Amino acid sequence: MYFLVNNNSSIPTGSCHGFYNRGSNWIFLYNDGLTTLMGPLVPGTPGTIQNGQCAINGASSSVAAAGTDLMLNLSITRQGAYANGVKNLYIWVTDDAATGTGWIQTSTWTLGTTPPTAPNPPSATPASSTTATQSFAITGRDANGFADISRLYFLVNNNPSIPAGSCHGFYDRVSNSIFLYNDALAVLIGPLTPGTNGVIQNGQCAIIGAASSVTASGTDLLLNLSIRRQGSYATGARNLYIWVTDNANTGTGWVQVSVWTLGMGVPHGCPPDSSLDCAGRFDDRDSDLRRNRPGCRRVR
Repeated sequence: MYFLVNNNSSIPTGSCHGFYNRGSNWIFLYNDGLTTLMGPLVPGTPGTIQNGQCAINGASSSVAAAGTDLMLNLSITRQGAYANGVKNLYIWVTDDAATGTGWIQTSTWTLGTTPPTAPNPPSATPASSTTATQSFAITGRDANGFADISRLYFLVNNNPSIPAGSCHGFYDRVSNSIFLYNDALAVLIGPLTPGTNGVIQNGQCAIIGAASSVTASGTDLLLNLSIRRQGSYATGARNLYIWVTDNANTGTGWVQVSVWTLGMGVPHGCPPDSSLDCAGRFDDRDSDLRRNRPGCRRVR
């Protein structure tokens, strides 16, 4: 019977993971690096096995079995990085033929005087842009601290749907990596570390590593994300949307943080001139200019 205390059913280093072996009546716990088993610990006997995230207490654990059931009372103390916050308990049972149930969430375990809260709606500057390559300063904020932020998803599109052939990806805080989906949304391109040379791109946009950066302090994570629009996204009006998720996979939903307009300025052929009005039009005195500048219209 395997056990795992974590935010989800993956098994990263620095988690609380081990198992009870019925044949030997022993409990084992993996070390922080998942490379060494600590134990054995016999349920009901004095002793403790522990790693940086949890301790298994032998004296307050026990086992009973009858008929079809095996009952393991497993005494776990959370500690270190696991001393606060929301975690789940997952169990995986295997039989003598190594057939298993897969991970099943059996409990939610919340510690700390302040109940965890979802991330705040994100923000970004500039609120509007007209340049093909723009570095957006994106702020993700979490009252539980910036370390509770898991990912910042980004989307450049007309609306917060995610069609094939869009500019969509995310920044992963733990790995400090940026990823971009390919045109078909089937493959992740990356990783790209902010502040390092390199570019990841699809048909609509490119993410520029050297011009991107990340800083974090207190409740805030600031991602400077350098994006270049290209291909079918080289002109037209698009919006930048951000979605922030925390370690419990609670998210803000898509929030529009900027409007990004390219190639929709003064009509073709109308250069700046004192005789033009603010819309790029001109009066009757400029008949020569009107004849020689296609796309300009006369003021009526």
